[in-house]
Amino acid sequence: MMPPLAVSQQSDGDSIFLWVHYKPEEVNDGYWSVYCELALPASLITIFCTAFALGVGGVVANINSFDPVNGLLLVVLAAFVFPPLLCLYAYLLLRARMMKSYENRPNFQFPMMYTLSPLGCQIEYASGAGLLDWSHFSLALESPGAFCLASNIEDVFVLPKRCLGSESEVNRVRDLLKGHVREFRRARGRNVEIAFEKAEIQMIIDEGINKVVKAAEEAEGQIEEHHHSDLGGVNSSLVFRASEDAAEPVLSDLPNPSNPSDSSESQQPTPLQFASPLKSGLAVEIAYLPGEIMKAEKIYFFRKRLIALATIYIAYIIWTPLSFLAIGSIWGMLDYCRDLLSQIRPYVALTIPVFLLQALIIYFLIKRRTKLSEDYAAPFVFQFTEEGCGVRAGERYAVLAWWHFRECWETEDQFLVLVGQRGHAMYVIPKRVFPDQAGLRYLKQLLMRKIPKYRDLMG
Repeated sequence: MMPPLAVSQQSDGDSIFLWVHYKPEEVNDGYWSVYCELALPASLITIFCTAFALGVGGVVANINSFDPVNGLLLVVLAAFVFPPLLCLYAYLLLRARMMKSYENRPNFQFPMMYTLSPLGCQIEYASGAGLLDWSHFSLALESPGAFCLASNIEDVFVLPKRCLGSESEVNRVRDLLKGHVREFRRARGRNVEIAFEKAEIQMIIDEGINKVVKAAEEAEGQIEEHHHSDLGGVNSSLVFRASEDAAEPVLSDLPNPSNPSDSSESQQPTPLQFASPLKSGLAVEIAYLPGEIMKAEKIYFFRKRLIALATIYIAYIIWTPLSFLAIGSIWGMLDYCRDLLSQIRPYVALTIPVFLLQALIIYFLIKRRTKLSEDYAAPFVFQFTEEGCGVRAGERYAVLAWWHFRECWETEDQFLVLVGQRGHAMYVIPKRVFPDQAGLRYLKQLLMRKIPKYRDLMG
């Protein structure tokens, strides 16, 4: 079950709560609907135009090899039969791929909790939690049975309407999305009758909370009884105190790193105490020093961005002659394409200065953006546990399971933790923030165990 704290947020008049146990078809249909809106038309048009140009061009270029009737028949087939068939085949392949979205995304196979409010979409799920600002989503799509929030075709959250309370709450969600998401669309489809389940779900959650509260009260009563007994008074007092300490999150026992004058008698809980479901592990607060983020960005640029840019250039250099030769072979103009390639071959060397110029521009843009980020950066609170990594910045927080992280680089004074298969985001953890070597060793061993690719850049 999700933490009961999030349930209480539904009492806010501006927030809407959903507790979702997904059906496979809901996730698959949601991803397919978003794909149809964002990517499918462009893909099918590209396939159709390519097949049309190659087919008709090939027939017209070799029209003298056919008698008029066969030539006309081939033109008709190349223009109006084969391109639609190829588009249909591509459509079926793409749909089959999107219909595996539920199987390929473990998060949706467990219950998820959403809280929609003017601040954003708060999400709690099996491998993490977070509050996503509405600017994170580029599209809100309403289908007959669900609302879909998408930042791209691979990052979609499906909100089934059945998990709401009534038609009026559906209208509230629609108005909220229209007012906060950049683009709101309606997907085509038959209207379906919705059996709202929120009242039943809320009843189950309330019963579960009441059982937990009742069990806690009974345990507290037993502890107090034991505390007042004549036998083992000192020992029972120690047990009671230990129980109280165990109930407090680890973060509440840490002083505020930004105020060294804090004493153990006047410790204040950190902001992450009530926001993160993680209640153990090691927590540190990071206020980045000037140049610290830029140093990490330089390593990331030369080890990731530059290699990715070079890969794109090399792929185009290889793809261009192959595509020319393929088109020339289909159109019966192979000799002409070879002559054209031989004429443009001397200009291939110009790709090197173009590549260097683009890399230099990207580098200076990153440097400028990083400098602005450092000037306005707020302190981050990181919490590292066996379950995942929690991050807090101001009022925003997120908790990610370790399987979200694919690569980690250790330098002399930093850990660089990359998110996603392609490393599209990076967490920078300076070693200086750890008060002793024990905490540093704990984090290093944790990262080595949890992250598949761990690279030591010091050697």
